[in-house]
Amino acid sequence: MKLDLIRRIGSLQRSRILLILCLVQVLIHAPFLNQPASGHHVWRQCNSLALARNYSEESMNLFLPRIDKRYNTPGITGPAFPAYEYTLACIYKGVGYSEQAHRYLSLGLSLLALVALFYILLHYGLDTAFAALGTAAFMGIPEFYYHSINAVPDLGALTAMLWGWRFGLKYLNAPTFKYFAFTVVLLGLAGAMKLQFLLCLFPLAAQQLQRNSFRLNRSNTSFVLLGLLACIPGLLWQWYAKQLTAMYGLWEFLSEVRPPQSWATFTKVFSSNLLSDVPETWVGYTLLLPAFWGVYHLLRRKPVVTAFSMFGALAYYVMLQQQFVHHGYYTIVFLPFVAICIAAGLQYSNYKLQNIFAVLVLLAPVWAIARVSHNWSRGADGRIPAAFYKKEFRDRALKNAANASYIVGPDPSGCVYFYYLHAKGYPWYKETDKAEEWNRWVRQGADGFITNHPDLLNGMVSDSIQLQVQDSFHGFYWIRAKYKP
Repeated sequence: MKLDLIRRIGSLQRSRILLILCLVQVLIHAPFLNQPASGHHVWRQCNSLALARNYSEESMNLFLPRIDKRYNTPGITGPAFPAYEYTLACIYKGVGYSEQAHRYLSLGLSLLALVALFYILLHYGLDTAFAALGTAAFMGIPEFYYHSINAVPDLGALTAMLWGWRFGLKYLNAPTFKYFAFTVVLLGLAGAMKLQFLLCLFPLAAQQLQRNSFRLNRSNTSFVLLGLLACIPGLLWQWYAKQLTAMYGLWEFLSEVRPPQSWATFTKVFSSNLLSDVPETWVGYTLLLPAFWGVYHLLRRKPVVTAFSMFGALAYYVMLQQQFVHHGYYTIVFLPFVAICIAAGLQYSNYKLQNIFAVLVLLAPVWAIARVSHNWSRGADGRIPAAFYKKEFRDRALKNAANASYIVGPDPSGCVYFYYLHAKGYPWYKETDKAEEWNRWVRQGADGFITNHPDLLNGMVSDSIQLQVQDSFHGFYWIRAKYKP
């Protein structure tokens, strides 16, 4: 089979390659597209979904995003720029609310990301076969495979970054205003959604410096202007989001630098990431060898661009290392770079290695499915009661929670129960939470409790508060509370 696999892929038309890649991406996710939010990081998904639903139900003012955990406020707070959530809200407005709509929106974004990456790989001089295999590898990285149909704004930021990167490369080759504008708008959007998705400016800057050095000329000045303009939307939104958060006191989304607290902490987390997360989900076992082989060759053949990219990635990792302990989706920004390394590892190998690596790439989706698809099984996350997956329960919850403010829990996430119960109000995090807070919240206007542990209320609520069960269904109770001064 020597070279047959590579030749067959390379002989296909590019449009046909993209069609095949997109069809495979759809097929490997098709069994899970009708699942509501579930699995690892479900709390983050529910936060995004609540923002979208509140836009569609309360106000479509883009600049006033609302969450469910709002206490006695309107729920307005400052997340990252909610382009993903607002787009989903527009879908809700157009076709009606659906707990599966986000799966299809995210899948569409992932397909756009695949197309952009394919053209980026071609632009960097990779043969068609290796660009196709690099894109296929990207599709088979478990972290990307999992979040390709999840409600995480990082996916939208990734897509905007990749298309901005592609137009940035076009601009470097043909510096026209059209390419300049497309690059600024797309990277500005990516940076506003998550600042780290400006990471592609590092390889673009390296390529610009290779051509023009540090000379003060029109080309360099234009590129610096491009970079500055791309950063402005993200910085402005960060400032605005902090003002909103401070104004309403809802600190649900924290956009801040979280470096390691000590060298010992850094080495511990880094070792865990390198020895566990990288082979398991950030790259995948089948892709480790071609990825590291590609890094080796890129450092030899393209040292400036590779060094700039690695510096940017390392700086981002160090500044936000604490996020990598529990937030795997923060690695999404790195994944296109992994795919580039894999594609380069293929291109710069001998014939035998190329075919071995090609087989490993084609096996990558198999590992991804085996490793993470269980997250979409109902009940995979122990924090989601089985009742939440029943449509009749969700319909009943919507009717019961309408126009009321509830104390909801116990739910450690402070958002999953709110989302599935279609509720607004005050968070009950743990079974051991102090009842003094509940009593104060009822006096502030909480209409009652929604809980699957009504027994915990016995003896905890003040005698001045009268409780009455309004409804119960599948183990959950809607309990009205009335303060008697």
